[in-house]
Order: sequence, then structure tokens, then C-alpha cells
Amino acid sequence: MSCPTGVGESYRPWLVPLLGFWHIYKQATKDVYRLASGHFLAPLFHHFHPDKRFWIEPKHRNATYILSLVRLSYPAWREDLDALLRMPLRDQERAHAENLKSLAEYFIPLVLLFLVYIVENDCYSSIVQKKIIRT
Repeated sequence: MSCPTGVGESYRPWLVPLLGFWHIYKQATKDVYRLASGHFLAPLFHHFHPDKRFWIEPKHRNATYILSLVRLSYPAWREDLDALLRMPLRDQERAHAENLKSLAEYFIPLVLLFLVYIVENDCYSSIVQKKIIRT
């Protein structure tokens, strides 16, 4: 909260750490969504909705929703993906299949760990409590 008038100066110790935890989760969600868009999400979206526009940078809520759907649906098609990976594939097909597996098994859960850490460790209220105790 920088301002030549000094307005917001008293809020600076409160807001900077508070925004820091959320920003990591939001940026990780955005990056994973953007990387998955070109390979999986956009082609899948256009398959189901050929006349609609795919947003490469949607609102955070929508990106979280789509990544959650991929992760929650993964157990239903995990065996099919594993069977595909056991078949002889061209290099590009194998790379796409392995990237999809990595997305569902590693990257989406990794992003969700940021959120779980924030919620489980009650980061927001612990920052506020520390500030109250010091003053």
C-alpha cells in the first residue's frame, strides 16, 4: 500500500503477507491451466462445444473448477490411460499421454496442496493473531 499521502500505511503489515499466500495458489492454478490448455483442455472443450470460445485465461474460479473436474474424473479413465501407455505409440502420442498422466497425478494435486496448506495451517488468522499480540 504505497501512496504519497500515507493512506494505507497502517494496513501494510496486514495485507502484504495475507496476499502472498493466496497469490502462490492463484498463480500455480493459472500456470497449470495454461500449460494444459494447449494440449488437452482446449481440444476437449472444442470437441464438446465447437461453436464456443475457449478462454485461455479464465477467471480463477473457472480454472479451479475445470482442473478439479479433471482430477475428480481421473479414476474413471485412469485404466484406459495406463492401457494406452502400454501400447506402442508414436513419440508425440506418448508424450501427450504421459503429460496427461502427469497433469492428473502430479500437477493438479500439487496446486491443491497450496490451498490445503493455507486452510489447514490457518495462515490468515495466524497472521492476524501475531499482529494483534505484537501491538
